[in-house]
Amino acid sequence: MADETVPDGVVTKIELEFERSANAWVWKVDSQKGTEQHEIKVDAQSARVVADDRDQESANPVAVDPRKLTPKDAAAKAIALVPGSVAKWALEFDDGVQRYSFDIRTSGNATQDVDVDVVSGVATKS
Repeated sequence: MADETVPDGVVTKIELEFERSANAWVWKVDSQKGTEQHEIKVDAQSARVVADDRDQESANPVAVDPRKLTPKDAAAKAIALVPGSVAKWALEFDDGVQRYSFDIRTSGNATQDVDVDVVSGVATKS
């Protein structure tokens, strides 16, 4: 989908979250070509684009790669550290490090943030 909206763009962030306003799981995908950043939101069930936003960014985007550590494997590491269920996750570069960020819903409906480094596979509370 992101490849269709920004041909030859670099995918810089992938996020999945439940949007209460839409009462649905939504993929957010950021891609960049040159200095133009493009964020689309896609309904995870129907694959329909529900939002489309463009901004200007730096000219040196860094692509994320979910093949190095899959979302499923990263989520397992996060839940091993903080038992619960995934409420939201994102894959992005932050300070030169590719990492997953998870919001883990724990017992009592509290939320704990957990980061998983893609290279080392280490999960840490944030």
